[in-house]
Amino acid sequence: MYEEPDDPIAPLRIEHKVEGVDPADFTGDPWNAQTYNFLDYHFARDSHTCLARTYLDEIEQVTLFQMQDSEGGAGFRRDVLAYLHRRFARVLVPDETGDRFVPNIPDTPRA
Repeated sequence: MYEEPDDPIAPLRIEHKVEGVDPADFTGDPWNAQTYNFLDYHFARDSHTCLARTYLDEIEQVTLFQMQDSEGGAGFRRDVLAYLHRRFARVLVPDETGDRFVPNIPDTPRA
């Protein structure tokens, strides 16, 4: 019988948020209001922290934000990515410059 492996890390908390942008504030047109419905995953271990966000209208994708890479952070990053890859079909991470997000390819295929 197949058993799910234990996660190497778990989020400290998962927050559901809804934020709105009312273009009337900028353009005077209230008909183009936008709402963002998302989940924030907060991770921390030792001195390492990060935030991952998924928008509920694109629930198959998550973006890793605010990864605080410091000495010894490679294991933390690996564990966070393993957690995210088990739950999402597409994981985006900052590129080398930090200017845009690119897909992260897992070392092993998703179960």
